[in-house]
Amino acid sequence: MAATRKAALLLLSAFTTSAHAGNPAAVILLPSDTVLTDAEMQATARDLVQPMHAFVSPPTAGTNGAYGIRWFTTEAEITMCGHATVCAAKAIWASQGYFDEVTGSDSVRFRTKSGALVSARRDGERVEITFPHAPTVSIAHDSVAGLKIRDVVAKALGTQKSGEALEIIYMGHGTGHYAEYGLVHIAETGGFKLEGTQVFTDAFVSPLSLCPEILDQVCGSAHCLLAPYWAQKRGPLVAPSTPMSARQVSKRGGLLRVSWNQELESVTIRGDVVVWVRGEIDM
Repeated sequence: MAATRKAALLLLSAFTTSAHAGNPAAVILLPSDTVLTDAEMQATARDLVQPMHAFVSPPTAGTNGAYGIRWFTTEAEITMCGHATVCAAKAIWASQGYFDEVTGSDSVRFRTKSGALVSARRDGERVEITFPHAPTVSIAHDSVAGLKIRDVVAKALGTQKSGEALEIIYMGHGTGHYAEYGLVHIAETGGFKLEGTQVFTDAFVSPLSLCPEILDQVCGSAHCLLAPYWAQKRGPLVAPSTPMSARQVSKRGGLLRVSWNQELESVTIRGDVVVWVRGEIDM
């Protein structure tokens, strides 16, 4: 009988100070002697049943100290996930001594399956990640895969207005890693109001997913589109790189602080992260 392989398992919630808010993720920290196949990672994600699952491997020769990271939903691997990356960084710092590498630094880097590098930095209980930006390209059509964008937005917000009655200010699609993302700026907020210093409030829905009417709990990567858009909406007296407070609405909801670096073509996303389960998983 083959020896049981063990890995550290942490459950965390991103963009919140409460275990019962924000966006949860499972983070599996793989020892250097444990390599999982794609099928094994997918099966593990299917059994853990979290919104997202991040599999983190220690740095290896030639990676310049970057940790490996892969993201899986219960159904498939995805190319990028903001909230699970925030959780992965927090998990590394919360597991001092687990990896042979020194994890006392206030910054870590991740290498993705595609070879892209994502950096993370900690500031107290908050974690800050830097992702490639995705300035949007304006679109004139009002349907995707047979679905009317107006109707999707109206249903997601729960507004009493019909899709045709919504006042749409802008529609665009993402670029680069986020080509399948869309951004719809509407005047109707469905009752969601800005609070304090918040610059914008947003919601994220996946109309072609298995649950097309359910709002994502807090989608960090969506802000790679939102940050450039809102930075340019603030006018010439405010530098585009000025940080913005944002609130994503859903049943759990979350608070983020984002900024856009036009020269570096990047977006920085910052928020609180809470560890609420620590344990071990037999692989």
